[in-house]
Amino acid sequence: MSLPPFYEFCLPTLQELLASPQGSTKREVFERVAKRMKLAEGDLQGVIPSGQSVFENRVGWALSYMKKVGWVDNPSRAFWTILPAGRERTKSGKSVGIEEIRPAKDEHTGSIATTSQLALPQPTLTPQERIDMARGEIVADVESTILQRLGNVSPKRFEHIVLQLLAKMGYAGNLGASEHVGGTGDGGIDGILYLDRLRLERVYVQAKRWQGSVGEDPVRSFAGAMDLGANKGVILTTSTFTPAARKYVEKSHKAIRLVEGKELAGLMVEFEVGVQADVVIRVPKVDEDFFDEA
Repeated sequence: MSLPPFYEFCLPTLQELLASPQGSTKREVFERVAKRMKLAEGDLQGVIPSGQSVFENRVGWALSYMKKVGWVDNPSRAFWTILPAGRERTKSGKSVGIEEIRPAKDEHTGSIATTSQLALPQPTLTPQERIDMARGEIVADVESTILQRLGNVSPKRFEHIVLQLLAKMGYAGNLGASEHVGGTGDGGIDGILYLDRLRLERVYVQAKRWQGSVGEDPVRSFAGAMDLGANKGVILTTSTFTPAARKYVEKSHKAIRLVEGKELAGLMVEFEVGVQADVVIRVPKVDEDFFDEA
């Protein structure tokens, strides 16, 4: 038999997680779903270009989308649990439709594709549209996972990750350096980027792994700490900044950049910090100039 689309794996996956109230590893989910759906060994042998099993890839995407709608969660790496909304969804016993788990507009990618368009047969979209849409979905999923992972690391590790990202972006390059100074009595400064070899130009860095929005007071304190020796500063958070905090920065004469969680995750994807390319696809395009007369 040919494997069904990924969303048809949602219900059996929910049912298996329902049977394991303490949660299951991803490997256990794969094994139990395959058994529940009575898949033969041959059905599980197909692989995608990256080398991953087609079956595991589709169950993985089912888990990812169900997490977005609040049916499941993965509190730790490769470990999944069912949430109350997921338990409720299993009661009907009906297969999950794509319209239930795919948003009309993705908050990360800004895709304008509607739910009905996403549910249409693939030939209704151009090949380039299908590629762009698929990449947008993958990036959005990776960004969401990055924010979750950042929320689980220690404050010190988060500060080091932020400094690594800024260095990868080109700050403190060949002529400069970076220094981690976070800790008790750090004055709100978690790191310093030195933009030149003589360390005359500095950028102060603060990394805030907060659950709620960062208000004006922490930003104002950071601006005060900049008087110690920097004319530029950046505050990065896994959450958001309040309108008051943003308004303060706009009015301040100091160069302060605020980076919220969504942008932070996007930058980590763009500069491949904590991210690696799974598979690279080269798409051919005809070189029209090649066929012109010399």
